[in-house]
Amino acid sequence: MSHQALIEELRRQGEAEKRAIWQAAETEAAAYREAAGRRWASEEAAMAEEQRLAAEVRAREISLAAERDGLQRQGQAEIELAERLYHLARRVMPVLQDELRGEMFIRLARELPDRPWERVHVNPSDLAWAREFFPQAEVVADGDITGGVEALDREGGLRVINTLEKRLERGWPMILPAIFAELRGLADDRPAS
Repeated sequence: MSHQALIEELRRQGEAEKRAIWQAAETEAAAYREAAGRRWASEEAAMAEEQRLAAEVRAREISLAAERDGLQRQGQAEIELAERLYHLARRVMPVLQDELRGEMFIRLARELPDRPWERVHVNPSDLAWAREFFPQAEVVADGDITGGVEALDREGGLRVINTLEKRLERGWPMILPAIFAELRGLADDRPAS
């Protein structure tokens, strides 16, 4: 083979090898770009999932905080409402006593145990009833009593308070839930705005 033909053949083989190397490099680069793209997409998806989860956790935290705050506010509002309702009940007791004057006193006085009462405290308007019902006792007018009687025995060891005020105080923990249930029922019956 001639020198010229040899150079030509080497050049041709060199070009073919160069094309093969270049094609292999391009194939490898394309595979690398594709793998890098998949990794990037995977990383992007992982970051998006992390962000979604973090946002979900934060949303739950915010929701729980809002719910807790709402419950605290509702609890505080219920405490304030309970106090207002209690004071309102105390204010309307004289109306109840006026409607049942005498009958209320006798009913509450009869509930006392049979004892030698030394002193009884009653509402000033119940003085006559008390003197008739407790003839041996000192009867004391007490404007703080709406209705009923507070009695002390002769030995001073027994004091019985059977007044409307004390009954309300003792019964309030049982009355209040019923009032709240009634109020909630009224609220549930309201038409939506």
